[in-house]
Amino acid sequence: MNPIYSFIGTKNLVLEKSNIVIYMLTFMKDFGSEPNTVTRMPRESKGEISLAHEEMILIKLHELVTLLVNGEYDLIVSRGENGRLTKEEIIFAIEDYGGKPFFPTEEDFKSAIIIQVGRTSEYVVEYELWFDNQKSDLTLSATVNTQEDSIAIDNIHVM
Repeated sequence: MNPIYSFIGTKNLVLEKSNIVIYMLTFMKDFGSEPNTVTRMPRESKGEISLAHEEMILIKLHELVTLLVNGEYDLIVSRGENGRLTKEEIIFAIEDYGGKPFFPTEEDFKSAIIIQVGRTSEYVVEYELWFDNQKSDLTLSATVNTQEDSIAIDNIHVM
């Protein structure tokens, strides 16, 4: 029998403009153990994420957001960055939201929420996309694997 792992928690986030808020997920087996925990690690603590990994994650996020804003959906798919979404699902999520996708300020990328998955090289990234020159509530959820130097979209949804 394979163990089942899950994440239990609520998402009450307070973002400081100068910090990336990092959450480390601690996974435990579902049968009879304590609930899973989430540990908030401010950027300054460096916790389980190195500055090199943080930089790589933000570069990957920047590249993917640039492709989304420029409507380069075929390139996203050819690079395998569409994850489980099809090109059509990505287009629908962007176009259905309304407004014109807009490139965010460089400083805004630091507002990304980064969640390390256990003690692996995978990080879940949540980032609010910009439309019509302002931050929206349409959120890009993606997984970055620092060992494989890759990013893949998990979802694009209203948060």
